[in-house]
Amino acid sequence: MPVGTPFPKGVSGRALHRQRVAVKARELAEPFGGLSNMSALDRTYIEKAAVLLTRRVRVAEDEVRALNTARGLIAPVERRRGRCEAHSADFASLLPDGAP
Repeated sequence: MPVGTPFPKGVSGRALHRQRVAVKARELAEPFGGLSNMSALDRTYIEKAAVLLTRRVRVAEDEVRALNTARGLIAPVERRRGRCEAHSADFASLLPDGAP
């Protein structure tokens, strides 16, 4: 097992983690209109969910817990704001021709 950090000398792991969290938060906020259009509470929920989703897990159970918690943090934002993404194809257009 290697000793030390996986980062080269002079590179901060904390800064890289913050950057990953910021990217994930922007990604999560995109369907809701972006972070800049959110209230402080909604932004905090999204950022906390991003922290959970970027954390390294050692056990599968911890990953499931993190996913469930992140989903619970995002749910109230979705209820308040709704999603801004375009709707997909109409269900009838997905049916084969001649289907009822």
